[in-house]
Amino acid sequence: MNIEYENYTDFEARTVYWYFNNSKIALKFSVVISAVYSEKLNNVVVEVYEQNELQFYNLDGSLHFTRKIPQLEKHQFRGINPNLKSGSGVSFLYQPQQVAGNNECIDMLQYEMTLDKDNLLGKKLGIYR
Repeated sequence: MNIEYENYTDFEARTVYWYFNNSKIALKFSVVISAVYSEKLNNVVVEVYEQNELQFYNLDGSLHFTRKIPQLEKHQFRGINPNLKSGSGVSFLYQPQQVAGNNECIDMLQYEMTLDKDNLLGKKLGIYR
């Protein structure tokens, strides 16, 4: 399933779309979003960062459920990403918080998005490159 964006400029997408049963399914948002398709969940996962929310959509475009973006102590959430090592097919990206006076490049980390709707944050998958 290909997830695409309309009017995608400067990394600011507000409309995501895909095709299902020969119909274009489009979701429009008032804020910047990011989306990935999870084959394992058979859902499109939309990150609505400004609302601190993940929205899970059925392929027909209907909202399946929503969850808050999981927090990781001493890390800043940076987004969602497809990942075959994750049980859900989706991973979370986190960046360690900068230590004052340290200007070294800090690698982002990937954590599994689990299939458990009550606890989405799973095990560490590795460094995101």
